[in-house]
Amino acid sequence: MIRINKNPEPGWLLKRKTHAISKGKGSLSYDDLFDQDRILLRKALIEEQGGLCCYCGRRINTGNSHNEHFRPQSSYPDLAVDYENIHASCIRETKPNDILHCGHAKKDKFDESCCMSPLEDDCEERFLYTLEGQILPKDKNDEKAKYMIELLKLNAGPILGRRKTVLAQVLPPDLLDNMSSDELQKLRSAYLERDENGCFQEFKQVLSRYIDQNMPAHAS
Repeated sequence: MIRINKNPEPGWLLKRKTHAISKGKGSLSYDDLFDQDRILLRKALIEEQGGLCCYCGRRINTGNSHNEHFRPQSSYPDLAVDYENIHASCIRETKPNDILHCGHAKKDKFDESCCMSPLEDDCEERFLYTLEGQILPKDKNDEKAKYMIELLKLNAGPILGRRKTVLAQVLPPDLLDNMSSDELQKLRSAYLERDENGCFQEFKQVLSRYIDQNMPAHAS
């Protein structure tokens, strides 16, 4: 899960809501949005998320992602076009029979008492990663972290394999073993910054957290 800092609601969406009210509709529904509106919304979400899926951190674009309602429309119809409640999540990227993950695995399942939002300040810090690509709760007693891993199927084969590949290529053990604490801190900071196109490194939360895990062994 990546930490999302929400931008202000897009002006065009606010105008659509205001127009719906002025026409006596009461409120704008998600079904009222045209296809081009939904794509425009997705572009705004992807931009604010630095080009990454809100749940797994995989690189996304408008073609391989969807508008994900954190609190499902079926249970929270009043939040269907609430910008704070909508993020961009990846879609199936592999074979049809592979296990779904992220927003498509979550679907309409939602327990307010168990869920953790990408808007929470510590959502990235509550997970750890292994060299095999597995995601684990930082605190074994963190029920919300365990719930989100299972709800989003974040250890499903395709996404686990991608994490393993990125860790092996970008942060091999021999690299980390030969870096000082200062060098590790600088590397970690680099992964938390956007590039010239406003994008993050794919799986930036995995890379930064994995460095955090290795930091104690290098502490001065």
